[in-house]
Amino acid sequence: MLISSAVEVDVGVQPSDEVRFGATATVRDESGAERCYQIVGVDEADAREGRVAFILPIARALLSRKVGELTALRTPRGEEELEVAAVSYAS
Repeated sequence: MLISSAVEVDVGVQPSDEVRFGATATVRDESGAERCYQIVGVDEADAREGRVAFILPIARALLSRKVGELTALRTPRGEEELEVAAVSYAS
């Protein structure tokens, strides 16, 4: 049962410059285009809304990265380099 294993995340104590569960990360690709992703649980994921499950490759590439850090994301077109431009947490 999912509820019995749920852990509440207090976004108020998350580091404001690091991508953790619950964060919305703004990333900049090599062309300068920006996209936003919120790291959420599997049941909350909705790609159209920019909410990605923590188990997906994009989330794994972003987790623990800090603002200004680069990370590599492997895509069907090859490897893409992303920069973490901003991190925020909804309260």
